[in-house]
Amino acid sequence: MGSKLYADERPPHQVDLNAYWIDKTEVTNEMFTNYLNDNISQLSITPDDFMKSIKLKENMIYLLTCSSCSDKWTDRITWDGTKFSVESGYESHPVVMVSWYGADSYCSWANRRLPTEAEWEKAAKGTDNRIYPWGDTTPDKTLANLRDQVGDTTEVGSYPAGASFYSLLDMAGNAAEWVNDWYGKTYYQNSPSSNPLGPDTGEEKVVRGDEWDCGYYYCGSERTSARFLPQEPTLVSLGIGFRCAINANP
Repeated sequence: MGSKLYADERPPHQVDLNAYWIDKTEVTNEMFTNYLNDNISQLSITPDDFMKSIKLKENMIYLLTCSSCSDKWTDRITWDGTKFSVESGYESHPVVMVSWYGADSYCSWANRRLPTEAEWEKAAKGTDNRIYPWGDTTPDKTLANLRDQVGDTTEVGSYPAGASFYSLLDMAGNAAEWVNDWYGKTYYQNSPSSNPLGPDTGEEKVVRGDEWDCGYYYCGSERTSARFLPQEPTLVSLGIGFRCAINANP
């Protein structure tokens, strides 16, 4: 785990993990909509016509935006006052505009959990310490949805040539992904060698993998060791989604 490239990735170190399952693809708009509709009675929705914050208790979990805004701010999931629906054509795209709290709540609802940072890196890096999920080949348009080459998210699994060692899809590109851990810049320097969980507390959560519009933050985090730009758990972004995991022997 880790690399020699940047301070927060150093030092490279051996990590042992208990067996776990992790989703092959990122959670889609359709999947997240099912979660929202199943929890309508517990959600609060702000009345603002421009942006509607969806909260579960005190935590913001998802942000609805107006259909009259620019293309990049068009609703992927809509609310008609009774139920949530997915805009046609976006059903199988990764859900974005979801906070860490929303990702965590979805995984709990699905009887799963967010992967730890170590689990995410293992799933992306495999057993051969590859630079990118697909290997050491420099990213191109056949391997991942990166650098605004499409101008939007794509359906999950649209880049099978970019599959990881364990056949996971979109571990680089499409949507960057929340993981469970709090971010600690020097955490690797004394993290446990077995099932590390990240710091006990913090202000920002780790985000892994690169996004379709990497210019929204910065490019280069498609590497399997890259720790992206940590974000406050309340953040919602057009470039950040998630996938879930579960212990192999729950």
